[in-house]
Amino acid sequence: MSSLNQKVVNSIEPASQSQGPPDELQSAVGRGLRSDSQQPSPSDFETMKAILEPFVHIFNTVTDHVESEAISRVELQANTQGWPANVPVYTVYSRGDDGLSQIWARGTAAMPRNAAPKVQRALQKLYLCDMATYSMLPYIKQAVQKVHGRADGIIISNVVPRMLLLYPHMGRVVCEHSVCIIASASGEQYIADFTLEQFGFDPDMWLMKRSDYHDLVCSGLSGVCIDEEWYADMERLTSDVQNEPLLYNICQATRRACGVVGTTSFEKLRGSEQVDWVRDRAIEAVLCYD
Repeated sequence: MSSLNQKVVNSIEPASQSQGPPDELQSAVGRGLRSDSQQPSPSDFETMKAILEPFVHIFNTVTDHVESEAISRVELQANTQGWPANVPVYTVYSRGDDGLSQIWARGTAAMPRNAAPKVQRALQKLYLCDMATYSMLPYIKQAVQKVHGRADGIIISNVVPRMLLLYPHMGRVVCEHSVCIIASASGEQYIADFTLEQFGFDPDMWLMKRSDYHDLVCSGLSGVCIDEEWYADMERLTSDVQNEPLLYNICQATRRACGVVGTTSFEKLRGSEQVDWVRDRAIEAVLCYD
């Protein structure tokens, strides 16, 4: 979830093949990107997924292995906030809420044992959308530029969750959420959402065509571009290990691991070899910082 709203964006321009990607995101409210003569190739989605897949494996591995404060319990509560009746709402209690001493543990070891695997995974990604976007976006931009694509970050505020996790005493929440929006050279748009599990969605849905994301995840997909104020807030949150140790460790480990994508060692590998290699680099990065 996120809470910063800036410039509205309904689409982003693909990069020019002759000049490379422009420096600034161009807002194109109410305007399509493709003409009848410029249709996306059938392999657009597969191409973009192959380019972005190392990043989802990196962030999943980091959140699987980073140390976080242990959760004492998660309890299903009455849905009194006006969400659809089929949306389960859980209250998350830290050990401090239960009068217990603080314990830090890695991955699912920090989660309540009686919590369902889907709830445990949601807890590992809870409130980390900004961190995923902030940590990986610079590397994602570089990766998609190689195929004349374009990437930027947006914040959407109309997610329709399949599950909600709330801390005690939280009132009605607005599901504001940062994601990466990507345009291929042909103009097709995609949403890369690295933390959608926190809302109860299947992790395999991390990359979708923008139209599919609209239909399955949110009620409409206008959004606001992340801007300098957002970046300044993220920089502040991740610059001091004493202030926000979890966010600091996640950010630093993710960036360190993302730095190997596209290197000679990475490019020598193929398919599952690349996946295994970036996972190993992500684990090494986690251990460097926590």
